[in-house]
Amino acid sequence: MKIKTDENSEIVKWPYNFADLRADNPNTSFPAQPTEALFEAYGVYNVDYAPEPEYDRLTYSCAQNAAPTLTDGAWTVGYTVTQRSEDDAADRVRRHRNGLLAETDQYALSDRTLSAAMAQYRSDLRAVPQQSGFPFSITWPTKPAEE
Repeated sequence: MKIKTDENSEIVKWPYNFADLRADNPNTSFPAQPTEALFEAYGVYNVDYAPEPEYDRLTYSCAQNAAPTLTDGAWTVGYTVTQRSEDDAADRVRRHRNGLLAETDQYALSDRTLSAAMAQYRSDLRAVPQQSGFPFSITWPTKPAEE
């Protein structure tokens, strides 16, 4: 993907491609395979996509930015990470906690003996909403080894 800028590195058009360059310059003959130097002569530059950042998907959301930014001489499309609302984050954390509990339900069946470690793990999971940092700062209990 490419971007067209003016002499002040302000965005003229995003996204931009070879067909746009031809349309903007109808009286110019271009080679079938233009070089990067040719594009740059017309203020057209490559745009890179930054890798998605790491973030807690339960309590934050991540969206790709609508337009690239110029950083250290390179145009890059990045991401914006924003904190979810407290209600949304709490709902997501509870659903995740419920999934973790469901994964251990087999150990709590009436025909099995629940180990003390597994009982403590399940109790700690049920107590997650009572943690002081809930829902944005959670200390998840460690699941004990399979029984």
